[in-house]
Amino acid sequence: DRVLSDGTASHKVAYICTLGVWPKFRQHRLAGELLNALLRRADSDPEIKALSLHVLTTNQVALHFYEKNGFTRLRLLKDFYTINGQLCDAFLYVRFLHGGSPPSALFASLASSLQKPVRAVVSAVCGQLYAVFRRVAAWGSGNKRHSI
Repeated sequence: DRVLSDGTASHKVAYICTLGVWPKFRQHRLAGELLNALLRRADSDPEIKALSLHVLTTNQVALHFYEKNGFTRLRLLKDFYTINGQLCDAFLYVRFLHGGSPPSALFASLASSLQKPVRAVVSAVCGQLYAVFRRVAAWGSGNKRHSI
């Protein structure tokens, strides 16, 4: 998840797609055992800095389970799931490992909002620099018709 990763190859985020227990086998701590097995696996790889998952906002049992097991609610994702044709919200949960931490919310927001304008400015400046360098190269080669 781009929210959790710093973009480097040594910063991995493991994702729990589904963790469920068939109804007749619930109340036997199987979900906890499955989660602990995943945590042990993630803990064995020092490059994994976060373990993330999505949970329906209405699934109170799962919300309590993950919070009890050290996961933190990071953000609300509106209309994340479509279930029986109906849009449903989800929460993004994360548990940081090996010194992993969330990017600064202010920095992430600022970087996201400035990405397009900065790209446009850099593109315009590079275009202007290219034109100047072309004129300097032409002037330096003896073609005096171009002024700087």
